[in-house]
Amino acid sequence: MSRALSRRHLLALGSTLLTEPARAELASLTVRELAVPGAGNFAQKCLLLRPTRALESTPLKLVVLFHGLGETGREALGIRAWYERYGLPEAYARLSAPPVVRTLPKKRYLSDERLTAINAELAAVPFQDLAIVCPFTPNVLGKDPNSPVLDHYADYVERALLPAVRAATPTLIGAAHLGVDGVSLGGYVSLEVFSRKPELFGVVGTMQGAFGMQLAEVYARRIADASAELGPRRVHITTSSLDPFRAAAERLSLRLMERGLAPTLTLAEGPHDQTFLREAGTLEMLLFQARALQGSVRE
Repeated sequence: MSRALSRRHLLALGSTLLTEPARAELASLTVRELAVPGAGNFAQKCLLLRPTRALESTPLKLVVLFHGLGETGREALGIRAWYERYGLPEAYARLSAPPVVRTLPKKRYLSDERLTAINAELAAVPFQDLAIVCPFTPNVLGKDPNSPVLDHYADYVERALLPAVRAATPTLIGAAHLGVDGVSLGGYVSLEVFSRKPELFGVVGTMQGAFGMQLAEVYARRIADASAELGPRRVHITTSSLDPFRAAAERLSLRLMERGLAPTLTLAEGPHDQTFLREAGTLEMLLFQARALQGSVRE
């Protein structure tokens, strides 16, 4: 696939705005903009989301989420992308008050079979609360995967972002309680950050990640090596029928299985855009992270 085609699909994530129920009606998450001391050349702020139903004194599992290319133009837009454009509060509310139903009557991005499975899972074990941090994701599209920019950004996550979050709200400490995920460009960055800091994260996800076949081979090796050295890591790979990066996502899943790991591959109907995220992608990401991470007070 050409770089131009990839960029066009990546920018599709920024092409539509939220049209679902007013966020004021949803009381699932509180939202705080945090300063990130010691950020250096990276973003000076991040967005912290925490469920209102959890006491402020309760330590929670934490997920770091990276956004897509369409929101890399401004820091304020990027840190709020998951909250304002990708349907995060709506997905959190749907999982917190099942049964989950479709919100788009003409789109079947969630099949009948998948809805039944999700609701059976939620009936057996209710959705478990998470704290979520949304940093600004730098535009590293086209950069060499060995670029020092990615090294420096991974250091920023470890040494600036996570300390800022943990100073602001109680979180459970240790890799078993920390996940990383992202969509499109952010799905690529998620894998790159994990590759550099596997000791930090017990769960790594990539949703419609913007990487090709060659990098799929590289990531499979890195994740397998990290699991062998540090203990099993849970892996979630989400793609869709019209995702231009689907073949690479499936290759990554296959190569991990060949190395003896058990990734979860979610293959849904739908395009590479925000409508898919709001209906299905963000919901699937939250559900997996909540299940895969350990130590919730609700467990």
